[in-house]
Parts: sequence; C-alpha cells; structure tokens
Amino acid sequence: MARSLIYIARIAVFAYVGVCVLLYVLQDRFLFNPLTNDAALSKRFKEQRVDIPGPESIIEGWWVNNPNSQSSAVLLYFGGNGEDILYSAEDARSLNARRMLVTNYRGYGTRAGKPSQQALFDDALASYDYAVKQPQVAAENVFVMGRSLGSGVATFVAANRPVRGVILITPYDSIASVAQDMYPWVPVKWLLRNKFPADTFAPAIKSPVLIIAGSEDKVIPPTHAQHLHAVWAGPKKIEVLSGAGHNDIQAHPNYYPLINEFLGATAVR
Repeated sequence: MARSLIYIARIAVFAYVGVCVLLYVLQDRFLFNPLTNDAALSKRFKEQRVDIPGPESIIEGWWVNNPNSQSSAVLLYFGGNGEDILYSAEDARSLNARRMLVTNYRGYGTRAGKPSQQALFDDALASYDYAVKQPQVAAENVFVMGRSLGSGVATFVAANRPVRGVILITPYDSIASVAQDMYPWVPVKWLLRNKFPADTFAPAIKSPVLIIAGSEDKVIPPTHAQHLHAVWAGPKKIEVLSGAGHNDIQAHPNYYPLINEFLGATAVR
C-alpha cells in the first residue's frame, strides 16, 4: 500500500510539473493572438496609413479624423490581444474625438517582430511621442484608450507621459492576477513572463480615468477592473455594464454615451 501511494504521488508530481512546464512554454500563445488586418479595411484606410518610428522597427499606424466631433480630444487607442485594429479605426466615427491613432503591435498586421510586454510598452511610448509632434495635436488634449490587453498598455503610457484622460475597457489589474484566478493551483508569479502590472502604475497616475467593465465578462471578470479602480490615484469613475461580456461590451446601449460624455467633459475646449 505504501509503495502504491508513493508511486501515485510521484505520478501526480510529474503531471503537475509537466502541466506547469507546458503553460510556461505556451503562455505567449494564450496572451497574444496576432492577426492580419482585414484587406477591405486596409484598402479603405490606405490614405490614413502612417509609418511611426519605433525602437526596433516601423510601427504601422492609422490616423482617423472625425470632423463631426464636438470635442478637441485626440485619442490614442491600444487594442486587445486578438483584435484587428482597423475595426477600431472604423469605430472612430462613433467616438467624440477629433482624431484617433490606432497602431499594430509587433507581429500583428504586416509588422515583423514578436509581441511582449516590453515591446508593447516601448512602441506605445514611441506612438505617443510621434502623435504629440503632429500639427494640431497638443499634449493637453491627448487621451489614451485601451481595451483588454491594451488597457495595461494605456495605463503604462498614462504613468509615463502627460495625458488628459484615460479610458479603459474590460481592463485588468494585472495579467498575473487574471491568470492566477484562472489557474489557482499554478505558481503564476514565477512562471509568467509578461505580467502587465497595471495596478502598480495606477497609484502614480493623476489623470482622470473612465473604466468600463462587463458584469458577465468571463475572460477578465469585473473584480479586476474594480481593484484597478480602487488603486487609481486621479479622479475615477467605473461602470459595470449589466449583461455585457468581454467581446460584446460595445453593443451595450450605455457604452458609447459613457465614453463620449467623458471625452466631452474632460477635453480642453
């Protein structure tokens, strides 16, 4: 009996270690899902395409103007891990921002390179620095907006550059925290390479933030957004939209009104 128990215990240990090794090796596949841009949208936004000098390679970007905007806001948008950024460029017409810049992460679209926390952070700062040097763009009117994975990128930019306001959609406190909830039996903090610790940046940010989460979000449950809200230093507002999930939150009737109200009230006139 004792030998059988020892044998079973060894099998269990080997299986546990094996799963941990597998999660470590495959973690980037879970976190990043590079997509190519929709061909029709690439053609439609061809004239808005810009090359932004990046730390290691040219950053693919698109400037989208909204002449109907009632706000002077300039919006820098950072997307989710499996998002075609040009769909968000098309979405600019629904947002009360005068101009919107969207960019591809490394490995996304036609960009070379491999996405990582440091790569996304470095490119985001380069995109901000590029944006504020453009005609008719003033730093006091720049907002950053991040969705899902991009929420940590936007928070990082807000902690390192002056921004008028921050909009975070289905955000996390940290990827490490989300992963730990998903895999409570795994030592995530030792295995995760890209932790995206938004909750360590938030206490230093004085800019106002609007946080929008979904009550039915199973990917990043709203408790993570609430934690981030709790540690944010500047003026803050959080809305948990009833019935909204992670990927359909923009369909909620309050989604655009909340964002546009924030942009209109916060931007310099």
